Amino acid sequence: ASELGENVIPMAVDVTDSKSLPAFVKRVEKEVGAPDIVVNNAGIHVKKPALEMTDEDFTSVLHTHLTGAFALTRAVAPGMLSRGKGSIVFVSSMTAYMGMPLVAGYATAKSGVVGLVRTLSAEFAPKGVRVNAVAPGWIDTPMLRRAISADAERERKIKGRIQIEGFGAPEDVGWAIVYLCSD
Repeated sequence: ASELGENVIPMAVDVTDSKSLPAFVKRVEKEVGAPDIVVNNAGIHVKKPALEMTDEDFTSVLHTHLTGAFALTRAVAPGMLSRGKGSIVFVSSMTAYMGMPLVAGYATAKSGVVGLVRTLSAEFAPKGVRVNAVAPGWIDTPMLRRAISADAERERKIKGRIQIEGFGAPEDVGWAIVYLCSD
């Protein structure tokens, strides 16, 4: 927040605690104003072979990426719909479209995000609220670094799929989201 300037008001919320989200939205409305934009970007990662992934591993990833994003959207959308404007962006992933080993929960959650976006878009667009998703490839983030830090073969394979020989930057995704949220 200090890097972005005095107009930034940091607020934290756990999207997996769906009961706290209506109060969080009310706090945002009181301190900042009615939200016109929501970006569902909370995420966690569990890298394991599918047969070693526990139910808890699997559901924790789904709960953060999919259920939590839906719960936050459900808390914010009524205001947007009543005002007849807004933009909701979900961050999906290329794993929603291609098979990748060791990320069953993540791939399932991100595939679910794509289906959720299609449904919400069909419901909300006629009322003036846009719902979109971005599905980034490999972006140089701490989560990516943790996923490849102890797996040189995986890093080599990943880099072999990237035509421009490098990872994307978080700003690349950020600017795509800015575009989707702009008029």
